Amino acid sequence: LNHCRNRGSEVLLGDLSHIHVWEQGGISQLGGVHPRTLRNLPDGTFSLEELRQLVRGDNPHWPVTSLVCVENTHNMAGGRVLPLRWLDELGATCRSLGLPVHMDGARLLNAAAALEVPPARLVRDCASVSVCLSKGLGAPVGSVVAGTKDFIRGALRLRKALGGGMRQAGVLAAAGIFALDHVAPALARDHAGVKKEEIKETGEEVIVRVLPMTASTVRLVVHCDIKPEDIPLVIKKLVYVIREFENE
Repeated sequence: LNHCRNRGSEVLLGDLSHIHVWEQGGISQLGGVHPRTLRNLPDGTFSLEELRQLVRGDNPHWPVTSLVCVENTHNMAGGRVLPLRWLDELGATCRSLGLPVHMDGARLLNAAAALEVPPARLVRDCASVSVCLSKGLGAPVGSVVAGTKDFIRGALRLRKALGGGMRQAGVLAAAGIFALDHVAPALARDHAGVKKEEIKETGEEVIVRVLPMTASTVRLVVHCDIKPEDIPLVIKKLVYVIREFENE
């Protein structure tokens, strides 16, 4: 809403993006913003040539293309990290088109850990970014929107209009700061996975909770409370369940 101040503005975004699929069309309901989708590829990217073709100018018959949104990591693409080279090409393309880029970076710090680069490198060409503190970082609640001072000034006004103001938020902010200072540097551990080919038989009862995403896809997420020794047990349980289905 902060980027698309004029009603009838248009945002270009992936057809499997969280903003498009999981937010009840909020940009249209609340902001009068028109979404126009690009087909997400299996790695979470989309065609930059298609992006160029979909951009619309100030014709009275059309919405005005005002923003491009990307998601990193990409949830519906299996939590994949967007390739750094593609992000650079996206930035160059949007600069040439005069379009700002917003990154839905709920797990941006996980993407940075996976690529072994600073988070700032992933948003070098973005005008704004959102980061969640309560997922991989383990804070109890909270997200952060980052951008220029002018952008944040506008975001504060919108937050107030949407009823998002909060008193005595220092306790939550302190938890977020702790997560950034102490948990974020250890995210590489969550990405290490299991390197042994054989899974040790433990005989323990294992309960794994997964989220069904489609008819053939489920979602599993690790977080800072998951220990490295838990991963082999998860793999063992998944292998067991898959074999049970194969035997039916």
